[in-house]
Amino acid sequence: MEIRKDLIQKYLHEIAIEQLKETYTKKGYMVSTDMKFGNYTADIVVQNIDEMIVFEVNTTKMNDLQKEKFYKLSEEVKKIKNCKFKVIIAKPPKEKLLEVYGLENVLDVFLIDIEDISAISSLCHHYTIDEVADIELESLIIENNEIKVTGSTSLGIYLFYSQEKEDEGLYDRIYLPMTFDMILNLVGGELKMQEMISWSIDTSSL
Repeated sequence: MEIRKDLIQKYLHEIAIEQLKETYTKKGYMVSTDMKFGNYTADIVVQNIDEMIVFEVNTTKMNDLQKEKFYKLSEEVKKIKNCKFKVIIAKPPKEKLLEVYGLENVLDVFLIDIEDISAISSLCHHYTIDEVADIELESLIIENNEIKVTGSTSLGIYLFYSQEKEDEGLYDRIYLPMTFDMILNLVGGELKMQEMISWSIDTSSL
């Protein structure tokens, strides 16, 4: 029996919360799913003697009410010492049929050259994109020495709210989806980007 995709999407939010609970319980954190911050209850809160992390799980494009909840929660969390607010974008698992070795490094180099993403920088003093995760390819076309790839990935981003990165409790970690369409080639056995045809980072959850 194959599980229907619409049922997976229906219960994806609860599945993601259960996975977070299991992950952080194994790490020795205390876990709560009914903790309130202001007028809102967080999806899940984990804490140990060193830190508290407040998670909100997003599985679809957010409406205005959800955006307001995320904003109000993040404002409340900032008031608490050693407390971080993280938005988790949960996606159903997909079977990986295509893979290009070295693509993660190519995207890393491309992202370093992006000067500013205003929708992100407007929320903080500065930010750092430190992770390219869960690359999923939709298409791959090889012609002569060129490789054209279209796909998506998830970017791990640190938001810093002060000038010093080391200030405790003054940063958040979020994940945002990115889509891309690019042409690659091999130069001296190393994968290089020849052209980024199009790319987009979905900031609708911010």
